[in-house]
Amino acid sequence: GAPGVATTYTEFKAMLDTPIPSHEHPTPAFSKINAHFAQLADADFEISPKVQAMILLAKLPSSMDTITHL
Repeated sequence: GAPGVATTYTEFKAMLDTPIPSHEHPTPAFSKINAHFAQLADADFEISPKVQAMILLAKLPSSMDTITHL
């Protein structure tokens, strides 16, 4: 069966808690966050690509502020 609310929330919270480093290449963090998005989709809790993009932009460190204004 589908994962329960607690399991889905744990996955969602882990995605939100994944930091994007300011002085390292962000690819590993993006990969980890995308894996969480995939797990959520598998749990029948798909987040639309537009909302995923907004979450990623909101998580960017202040050193990457110029990206959010492109």
